[in-house]
Amino acid sequence: MEQATTQTGDKSQVQESLLTRDEYFAERRHALDEQFQSTKTLDTALVTLSGGALVISITFVDRVADGSPAYPAIMLASWICFSVVVLLTLLSLYFSQKGAQSYALELDRLVEGDKSAYERSIWQYDWVKYLNFISIALFFVGVILLVVFSGINLLE
Repeated sequence: MEQATTQTGDKSQVQESLLTRDEYFAERRHALDEQFQSTKTLDTALVTLSGGALVISITFVDRVADGSPAYPAIMLASWICFSVVVLLTLLSLYFSQKGAQSYALELDRLVEGDKSAYERSIWQYDWVKYLNFISIALFFVGVILLVVFSGINLLE
């Protein structure tokens, strides 16, 4: 364990760190790797599920709605939701890639001695969070609309 000295007023306190510097960086790297992997998995799942729901609902709309479907606008709205999810997720993947490139450049600047790199944020990562949140919300809206449309038309 490493010791860190902090000063508060006149007194100097010695605190023991729970992790060594190397352990800290290893754990931090592991946490970041997990975050990137979970984002990648989420994006893959959103594209796969939305694309699948879109294809299946388009293929079987005639079987659910015998003849002329009731409230076709509901189905159209679900298709729009699923399509937008796919587009936003692709945009999220793009911003994730650009964020990783920006992060690498910031690290290069730090190595070169540019201390202002500490103060810069990687705005692309914020966009990835927003786009993923919107995509998840639209996916659920699309599923609800699909279920409502199917329910209405199967009961008729």
